[in-house]
Amino acid sequence: MDKDTENYVFILTIVFIVSAVFIIRIYINYLLDIPLHYDEAQYWGWSKEFSWGYFSKPPLLAWAINLTTKICGNTELCIRSLSPFFHTITTLTIIFATYLYLRKRFLAFLAGFLYLIMPGVTYSSLIASTDIPLLFFSALVLIIMVLFYKKSLNKNLLFIALGITLGLGFLAKYAVLYLTIGILISSAFNEFSRNIFLNKKIVISLLIFISIIFPNILWNYNNGFVTFQHTLSNANYKGLQVNIIEALTFVTSQIIIFGVFPMIFIVYNTFSSVKLDNLQKCFLFLFLFPLFLISLLAVFSKANANWAVIGYPFGCVFIATLLSNKNYYKISFLIFNQALFSIVLVLFLISLPINGLDPFSKIRNIKDLADIVRYEIENKNLTAFVSDDRKDYAHMLYYLKDIKVDRAKYNSSHKINDHYDLTTNLKNINGSRVLFLTRTKPTEEIIMESETISILKKVVYDLGKKKKQYNFYIIRNWNPE
Repeated sequence: MDKDTENYVFILTIVFIVSAVFIIRIYINYLLDIPLHYDEAQYWGWSKEFSWGYFSKPPLLAWAINLTTKICGNTELCIRSLSPFFHTITTLTIIFATYLYLRKRFLAFLAGFLYLIMPGVTYSSLIASTDIPLLFFSALVLIIMVLFYKKSLNKNLLFIALGITLGLGFLAKYAVLYLTIGILISSAFNEFSRNIFLNKKIVISLLIFISIIFPNILWNYNNGFVTFQHTLSNANYKGLQVNIIEALTFVTSQIIIFGVFPMIFIVYNTFSSVKLDNLQKCFLFLFLFPLFLISLLAVFSKANANWAVIGYPFGCVFIATLLSNKNYYKISFLIFNQALFSIVLVLFLISLPINGLDPFSKIRNIKDLADIVRYEIENKNLTAFVSDDRKDYAHMLYYLKDIKVDRAKYNSSHKINDHYDLTTNLKNINGSRVLFLTRTKPTEEIIMESETISILKKVVYDLGKKKKQYNFYIIRNWNPE
C-alpha cells in the first residue's frame, strides 16, 4: 500500500469513528430525554434576542443555538446536538494538529481519541455549555502553535489566525484568557513562546483580538459590566479563608474528568527526566497552568470543576508526543481505560434515575411542573406569569414558549442579580390575574402592591435526599410601583 493510499484509509477511518461516536451521542441524548438544565434554557432564551453580550456569558453560544434551532427546531435534542458536534470538530482539530507536529498517524489518532472519549467530554456531550466552543478554539490555537513551530506557513497569516481564534474564543468564554496568560507567562522561560509574544507582528494579533471583542466590551460597559461582576461573584471570594478540602475536591474532579490514567501519565512524565522540546514544554505548561491557577483559587474560594478544561486539548497532544508507534502496550492501555471509563459512565447514565446518585435529579420534575403551570394559566384565563427564581423562570420560558401570556421575573432585592433582572420589568405585565410561582411566599412588597393574593396549590417533588416545594399563588390587580 503506497503512502497516499495509507493516508486516504487513515482519513476515512478517522471520519468513520468520529461520525459513529457523534451519532451514538445524539442517540444517547434522545434515549435519556433529559429536560433542559436551567442554564441551557437560559441560553436558548438568549438565542432568541441577538446581542453582543448577556448577563453571565459572552454571546457565541447563544448565536450558535440560534443557528442550530433554525436548522432543526427548538427541541432539547436539537439544542444539545451542538455539544457532540463541537466535540467532533474539536477531535478532528486535535488529530490534525498532532499529525502536523509528529507526522505519525497512529499517535495523531491517539491524541484525538483520548479527547473524544474523555469522561468529561462524554458527559459534556449531554449538555449545551460555553465550554464546547471554548475547547474548539483551544484546539485551533494548538494548530497555530504547531504551524509557528514548524515554520510551515507565512507568519503574517499565523498572527492573523491567532488574533481571530483568541477573539472568537473570548466571545465563547472569558476563560480563553487563561490560555493567553499561560502563553505569556511561559515566554519567560520558553524560547518558542517568547518568539511569538516578543515578535513585533504580535501587534497584528492584538489589534484583531481587540476589534473582535470590542462590541462585547462595549455591551458590558453599557450594562454596568454585569458579566464581569457576575464572574467575580461566582468565585465567591471571602478573604484569606483557607479551604484545602475544596482544592482537593477540585483536583479530584480534574482527574475524573480528564481520565485517571492519562492524568497519571502526564504527572509521571512531568517529574521524570524525559527530554522535552520547546513545543512540548509549552503544551505541558498550557495544560497544567489552568489546573494550578484554579486549584489555587479553590484554596481560598469556590471553583467549579469545568473551569480548567481549556488546557485539556494540550494535555491530549502532550501525551501523544511522549510515545512512539512502538509503544503498543502504553497506547492500548490508555485507549482501553479511557474507553472503559466512558462506557461505564454512559451505562450509568442510561440506568438512571438512581436515588442519591442522579446528577439530573434537580431538573427531572421540570416538564411536569411546566404542565401544571400551563394548565392553571389556560384554565383560569390568567393574564401573566411571574416567578422570583431565575432557574424556574428560565425553565418556564422554554417549556411554555408556545403560551401567549405576559411574563416577568420578580426581583425582591431590586439589584441586577441575573439576566432576567436586567431584561424584564413587572410594570410591563397585565397584572389583573397573575400566576406567581415561588419556592417561598409573596413578600410584603407584593402584598402592598396587590388587591388580593390567594394560594392556589403547593406541589412537592421528592429528589431523594431532599424535597423541592413550589407554591402557586394567584395575584389580582398587581400594580408594581
